[in-house]
Amino acid sequence: MKRKALYRVGAHILIIQMLFCGALPCRAAEIGVSTLSAEEGKPAVTSVSISPGTTVVSKDATCAFTASVAGENNYSREVAWSVSGQTSQNTFIDGNGVLNVASDETASSLIVKAVSKQDSKYSASALVTVQASTYYIQLQASPDNGGSVYGSGSVKEGGYVVISAVPNEGFTFGGWLQNDNRVSQDARYVVDNIHNDVTYVAEFKPVEKQEPKTYTITASVSSAGGTVTPEGKTTVTEGSTVLYTITPKNGYAIRTIYVDGKEIGKTTSFNFTDVREDHTISADFVEMPGQSNSNSGKTDVKDDPERKPEAADRQENKGDDQKKPADDPKEEEPEQSTGTLAELKVSVDEAKQLIKENKDSELLAAARNTGDLQLIVRNDFMDREQDSFGVPDFEKIPELLLSGEERLEMLQGNMSVTIELAIKDTEGKESQQTKEAFAEKKLPGITIGRYFEVSLRETKKKDTQTISELPEKLKMTVCIPEHLKAENRRFYILRLHTEKDGNQDFAQLSDEDDNPDTITFSTDKFSSYAIAYIDLETETVGALENTESATGNHSAINAVMAVVIAVAIGITSLLIWYITVKKRSR
Repeated sequence: MKRKALYRVGAHILIIQMLFCGALPCRAAEIGVSTLSAEEGKPAVTSVSISPGTTVVSKDATCAFTASVAGENNYSREVAWSVSGQTSQNTFIDGNGVLNVASDETASSLIVKAVSKQDSKYSASALVTVQASTYYIQLQASPDNGGSVYGSGSVKEGGYVVISAVPNEGFTFGGWLQNDNRVSQDARYVVDNIHNDVTYVAEFKPVEKQEPKTYTITASVSSAGGTVTPEGKTTVTEGSTVLYTITPKNGYAIRTIYVDGKEIGKTTSFNFTDVREDHTISADFVEMPGQSNSNSGKTDVKDDPERKPEAADRQENKGDDQKKPADDPKEEEPEQSTGTLAELKVSVDEAKQLIKENKDSELLAAARNTGDLQLIVRNDFMDREQDSFGVPDFEKIPELLLSGEERLEMLQGNMSVTIELAIKDTEGKESQQTKEAFAEKKLPGITIGRYFEVSLRETKKKDTQTISELPEKLKMTVCIPEHLKAENRRFYILRLHTEKDGNQDFAQLSDEDDNPDTITFSTDKFSSYAIAYIDLETETVGALENTESATGNHSAINAVMAVVIAVAIGITSLLIWYITVKKRSR
């Protein structure tokens, strides 16, 4: 019975081995190992390759591809050719593998594919980059002596150019014409998404001689604490410049100046330039603490005929003597507040304590209203005022740049402070050295779309210095230029900063917001920057993901089959050993 049981187990194991061995040749055929079909003499394809694997083709040009098919037993070497990703119906690939790229093709890349006609499981693909064409922008002035035009030259397809017009004396700019059609009335015009040669004409119009226009500037003061010169109403001709001087009287200070009804802060002068409308200027003065004119009171009493000066003076002196003995030490008077502190009625000691505890944000905000502190942001990439022109936390700048003593001095009106941050579009005027430095540092596949500069300047007591680095990062936002926007495009900010030791620090900053129209980044360095991007090919990425998935599935199947076969072999070996031992024991 035992022997029969052993025979039954062995038979079952052999059957399992036969079943799995029957499946193995099929898997082996898929991965290129020896196959039963080859052994039986059937034609079989084992691989397909394509040459060239990657290439660059110009528009209105052709490129020949070659497919190599490997196999056994008189297999077919024929392949079926196809191309994908094109936007033009005139871009195609023929049966001989010759790719024809149309002149109106707008796609940046194409995928050429060769599939075995005998076995469609085998194929190969090649990446084709379509080279952008170059077009010429020509500018003309009409009439020729009407002015000057700037910005002509060659531009890559899909790119942009900034053109500008400056009228000569006696002319005004009328607008830009293309094919006799007016396309813009702005002297500075951005032409983007260029796909052909084009000529723009700057139209200039002669200025007719006429009597110059005149305007009136009215100067006034809100109190008797000072003067504005020239005073009253002043008539000026159009385009003129008039300088006004604001002078406080003794014992008074300038509280603020209003120009056309808007408060501009403290200043001792204001210049109206290129006057082309009526204006007003008004000065508001404030009496300085501790500077009240006590002499006027004494004069009034002295002029009173009924007053007895000597007795009155003695009575006053007697009262003073009673209040404060002569030999008592004089009490130290608290320091009088001035400037912004006087406006807020905050003492110097209170201000010192708030600054020491870093609780002076309200004082700094008030300093901006009085004009003691000016914070200015200029962002060429923001077309409207929003989030402080793209730098929402710029208000913390004074705390990062000014010491406690400097803040106190500013709040007392003894030192005006101006801090200006500029995000400036270089408009294609960046140096060749900057371009080469970015090109050398950036990662492969990253394209630079626009260069810009970020700078920070601080002015204290009319002394201006440039700040290259902050102890904390600022968050900044720039709008993506229209000509750079595209589907499946990921944007970055590149920064190239020269350290104090002369070394260049390069950084690639990711976009921190979800808005497809803007890029938000954080930085503590002020230097050269660039808007950069990488185009994500959806079809290529999907194909790679599918390939990785298929490879993973095949690996898993192979691993399971290997384990099953190993177990079967182990059981068979154990059974043979057991039978051999039994025979020997008998």
